[in-house]
Amino acid sequence: MGFKIITVEDTVRVPPSRFSEPTEEVILDVLR
Repeated sequence: MGFKIITVEDTVRVPPSRFSEPTEEVILDVLR
């Protein structure tokens, strides 16, 4: 991963229903 997960989490809105999923996978999916 070439970016900081913490920084991305601050800017990407992850639905509460997806909190149980792997964070990196959810973020990458949201960014698409």
